[in-house]
Amino acid sequence: MERFRSQPGSLLILPTATMVEHIGHSLAREGFPVRPRDICTLAQFLDRCASTAAAPAPLLDLFIGQVLEKLRPQRFLDVAEFPGFRRALAELFEQAPSATLPGDLADVQTEAGRSLNVHGIGFRYQRLRSAAEALSAENVPKNVILDGFFTLSAAETALVVAMGVHSAVTVTLPATPETLSSNVICWFEPTVTAVFSALPVSKPCLVTVIE
Repeated sequence: MERFRSQPGSLLILPTATMVEHIGHSLAREGFPVRPRDICTLAQFLDRCASTAAAPAPLLDLFIGQVLEKLRPQRFLDVAEFPGFRRALAELFEQAPSATLPGDLADVQTEAGRSLNVHGIGFRYQRLRSAAEALSAENVPKNVILDGFFTLSAAETALVVAMGVHSAVTVTLPATPETLSSNVICWFEPTVTAVFSALPVSKPCLVTVIE
């Protein structure tokens, strides 16, 4: 938080809308001027940068149900009509690329994804990827701080790396090996620079991780 205070024009990204509201009110009470766009959730940041919109839960459930009825994957025949099962699939599909899924699940995700894309909607991992590709020096502040996160997925990590190409990025995470995606190599000390590997980074990036 001190980095956000000390660097005017920075962008603070938080995990939840509740945290955004709480931090905004706290800073206002302290007399620290903050524009609404300077504090947002990661979901709100995606809304600004991603080429597709987020999938409404009822619509995603509808499309998954239609695909299950169409493809009728053998091992899901007994549970395909259960809302809880479809919700579990929706949560999985939002985060996991089809290449990481078993064949029958990948087929369901691909079909449901086509239906979403027709409406200008995408799975969350797709939106993270498109946001990373859309970042530029013009649409990212010089300093970005991510605070309040406990872990970052592979797609979220790739977005952070993309930010680091154009901005100085600070991420506050618990100091455990599991806090960053397995695609990341990181040395945790009081203040360190994270060295990212196995990610398609065409330019040097600066991402600092603090405990």
